[in-house]
Amino acid sequence: YSIENNGFDFLKLIPEEVIEYLSAAELEMKIVVSEDRDNFDYIYSVQDLASLLPSHYQKKRNLSKRFMKDYPNSKIVALDLRDVLIRDKILELFYLWERQQSRVREDTKNELQALTKLLMTSEFSFVSVGIFIQDTLTSFSINEVLKNHFAVTHFEKFDSQFYGVSSYLKQVTAQRLLQSGCMYLNYEQDLGIPNLRNAKELLHPVRYLKKYTVKKITRI
Repeated sequence: YSIENNGFDFLKLIPEEVIEYLSAAELEMKIVVSEDRDNFDYIYSVQDLASLLPSHYQKKRNLSKRFMKDYPNSKIVALDLRDVLIRDKILELFYLWERQQSRVREDTKNELQALTKLLMTSEFSFVSVGIFIQDTLTSFSINEVLKNHFAVTHFEKFDSQFYGVSSYLKQVTAQRLLQSGCMYLNYEQDLGIPNLRNAKELLHPVRYLKKYTVKKITRI
């Protein structure tokens, strides 16, 4: 179908569960399967992120504590994505993050489009968390609760002017997800972006949700 309709002799983002169904004969005779490392999803323990107690989280734990010490009047807010004012604050923070990261709109337009579209829907079960200092939204996280005690983080942005806010946001988000019965959190893929991969690795995933590329063998 892909060859006839799209002109491509390969399929991407094929999950591990599908690959397991392919027989050795099919692998040898018809297709080549290769790991797509850039699109592996990172899976984390919600319990570990909620407590930050494991030793490898010491730096994150210290950053979270530092934020609480520096901003004792900060507030954790369950964001109502139907609220127009909340939507505006989320988008304002996205634009601020864009500038702080020196990102151009050409690089962020797909993410911005996806975020804008998500803010206009109420069809999914979201755990959305914001950290406010007075009326300023310093960070937000939008997570979808899935089946089998899983959740997936769709968007997470923060104002880097507030030292430690990223670690604090991750911790309080995990605490909210734990209350919702979630045991595992999917932080999605790193797309091969070095800084993003390093940040996700430093969070110590308990496993990866592997993705593969399947390419048809052309025989002469």
